Amino acid sequence: MGDGNDYLLAEAAALVKAAAASRIDMRLLGGLAVRGRSRTSRLEPWARECSDCDFFARSKSAAVEVLFSTRGWEADKEFNLYNGDSRLSFRSPRNGKKADVFLNSFRMCHEIPLTRRIAVDELTLPLSELLLTKLQVVETNDKDFRDIACILIDYELRENDGGTINKKAFAAACAADWGLWRTISGSLERFRAWIPSSGASQEETMLALTRSAALTEALQNAPKSLAWKARALIGERASWYELPEESEL
Repeated sequence: MGDGNDYLLAEAAALVKAAAASRIDMRLLGGLAVRGRSRTSRLEPWARECSDCDFFARSKSAAVEVLFSTRGWEADKEFNLYNGDSRLSFRSPRNGKKADVFLNSFRMCHEIPLTRRIAVDELTLPLSELLLTKLQVVETNDKDFRDIACILIDYELRENDGGTINKKAFAAACAADWGLWRTISGSLERFRAWIPSSGASQEETMLALTRSAALTEALQNAPKSLAWKARALIGERASWYELPEESEL
């Protein structure tokens, strides 16, 4: 399992480096990004196979298609024809692995602002945004929770970047969008109910519980926008999320 993941991670890193050389801002997200950032994700009981790689790019679609083509990836022509303004899909003929690229806007169950902070880290999204992309999934599954656990076990929460989870940036994204805030809050609550039966050690469980609770506290305390407050008045009487056809990262 490790060899396959490491090979795909190396290819993802090469794509990000090639993108930078072409003046394209592109970063890795999803399970493979967690693999690239988390030591814990390589150990039992957390290690898992990553079947594909996901990216976010601040770029025009044509430039991204040229980038992947030069690395030997084949475009999913039908998918890209219908979705190319916001998302592109490619497949490697060498091993059949798939790559998806979100263009300029990340939208699944929720839209998460990523363009402003895309350059914080060299390979992946910042840890705070990486967590948001996992927690924004309304129908969170075991893989999502395992990835969330690995990040929370390995990284402290602070109000800055640089090898930590930036809880200020994490909370600020949700303070502007009540729907995102509602889903993230619920996902954190479900995560805390899940972690005791996950197979985590006692130390890992306490770290994950403590840090997830601190994120919830940050969400509660962050100053809310006028738009957040207006949408909060409606609450759950109207749907606050979407259910995309592909909701797994």
